[in-house]
Order: sequence, then structure tokens, then C-alpha cells
Amino acid sequence: MARPTLFNESLAEEICRRLSMGEPLAKICDDDEMPAYSTVRKWEAENPEFSALSARAKVDGIHAVCQPFVPL
Repeated sequence: MARPTLFNESLAEEICRRLSMGEPLAKICDDDEMPAYSTVRKWEAENPEFSALSARAKVDGIHAVCQPFVPL
């Protein structure tokens, strides 16, 4: 089965959801049902709305993974 190459809202939402949980884009794109890494980067370059959403999701993902240590 070929990887998706055309922009798709449901794929974009799934990519952003996973990014926001701290999953790296390269790992997301390793899944056979996901577009290639270069395809997603192209979508970001060509689609300002998706670019903004993915950028925000990446920041959220950093916060999800890098919670500061708070001593009790």
C-alpha cells in the first residue's frame, strides 16, 4: 500500500495529536499508514494553517515530555 501524499485533514489532526503527546515526527512518519517525513515537511511549507498547528503541537509535546521536577 502506498503512503498518502495528498494533504488530508484527518491525517493532519492525527499527526498533530501525536506530536502534542511528545512523539517525534520522524517516528510518526515511520508508520506505514502515515505520509513520509518529507511529505509532512512539504505540507508544513505549503499550508500555513497546518504549519501553525504542527508547530503548536510540537511545543505541547515538549511540555508533555519535559515536565520539570518538583520536589515534594
